[in-house]
Amino acid sequence: MDRGHPLDSRPSIRVIIATGRKRGNLFLSSLNESDKTDLDLMLPQGKIPRFYCPHCQSELRDRRRCAECKAPLIPLEREEGGLLLICARKGCKNSLVELESLEAKVKAFYDTYYTLSG
Repeated sequence: MDRGHPLDSRPSIRVIIATGRKRGNLFLSSLNESDKTDLDLMLPQGKIPRFYCPHCQSELRDRRRCAECKAPLIPLEREEGGLLLICARKGCKNSLVELESLEAKVKAFYDTYYTLSG
């Protein structure tokens, strides 16, 4: 979260994007129902840049494709758990929230905190 660049009066989500040799910051609103963004790099409509983590510089990518335009989906981990998957194509507003299942959370809890004695 980027408190220094708020969108919708809340901290934004910042990712680094790259196209060719140019790199810039993409700021996304952290409100679920908002598609507000801010970009400090000129990017033509329809362009598909590469996305990077602003902290570790690792490329953000997923094998899944956008149902609307077939561009790659970009995975962003949610503080609440699960993933927010956004379309990489500029101009496409498609996104998907993937929540962890309750079964997976319960299993992780038992795997972490429960040991059998005996």
